[in-house]
Amino acid sequence: AKALLARISLFKQDYVAAKNFALEVIAKVPLMSTPAYPAKLFTLEETEAFLQLEPSSTSVVAGSYSTSFQGRYLQGSNNQIKFYASQAMVDIYNADANDVRKAWVTNVGGNWRVTKYPVNVVPGFVPTSLSYYPTLLRSSEMYLIAAEAYAYLGEDAKATNYLDRIRMRANPLAAPTTPTGSDLLNIIFTERRKEMAFEGLRLFDLLRWK
Repeated sequence: AKALLARISLFKQDYVAAKNFALEVIAKVPLMSTPAYPAKLFTLEETEAFLQLEPSSTSVVAGSYSTSFQGRYLQGSNNQIKFYASQAMVDIYNADANDVRKAWVTNVGGNWRVTKYPVNVVPGFVPTSLSYYPTLLRSSEMYLIAAEAYAYLGEDAKATNYLDRIRMRANPLAAPTTPTGSDLLNIIFTERRKEMAFEGLRLFDLLRWK
């Protein structure tokens, strides 16, 4: 509940509340570290998840809920793929040759397929593209909320601390962030786009940032 309040407070531009809720959650559930990250995201071994759904489909049990969006429409199901990653998203990942998140987009037949979500996490679950645990809230987002909120509050050093925990997990060779002010905010925006890609937050970020 506090993780959701952190997100809502950020969207409402209540940056004091956003960072306070985020910090409270971070203290209880730290980032998942390598080598578990990112391999164990969206599995029961994802230690930074606050809320996950079970793999499910309306075809499995009559009347059951469906959690098929990412798997069915990003990875493809029934030999049909609905959505691909944009070239702009691919360019952001490729800007850092050592970023492990580059593996979240894969060129297949000239199109950039989203490969962020695992398949066949639950053996025997059909279709395999839906066989993973969708995570609705995780601590990575809380670190990015803290970074953004602190940046808006003019506390650049604290913002950089939370930002670089995300950046340097994805690439331990990354240099510490040194820009401040609006340049720092732009880096936070980009990092949020990279880490939370394909998880359903981008449209809301674009709307609130105008």
